[in-house]
Amino acid sequence: MPVDPRADGIGFHRNGVLRYKSGRSDTRPESRTVCFSCSEKVCRWNHTGWQGALLSRLILEPLQMQTIVIGGSMFNEEFIQAALWGRASALQARGGSCPGFFHSRVPFHSSREAVE
Repeated sequence: MPVDPRADGIGFHRNGVLRYKSGRSDTRPESRTVCFSCSEKVCRWNHTGWQGALLSRLILEPLQMQTIVIGGSMFNEEFIQAALWGRASALQARGGSCPGFFHSRVPFHSSREAVE
């Protein structure tokens, strides 16, 4: 899987790679941790499976997500498919299938919109 070149500026904005982000921005740069964003973790798990290390010893095939339901007013299926599946194009050769992405108008009670 292509990974972040860790470049500044224009080099940071590359499609088709998993990008790192620094941890908390209120710490000194040399003390920051490096991690993946939530959408990048979901993208990776959609390709490699959701089973984790322990369960992968007990089952032969990776657990694949079949559908993902997203609530709220900001839903763009093309954007979501690119963010949660399409950006890891190198893993698509391994097989698996893109989950279906669906929108729900039922508000999530803990969403930002609901609590404001």
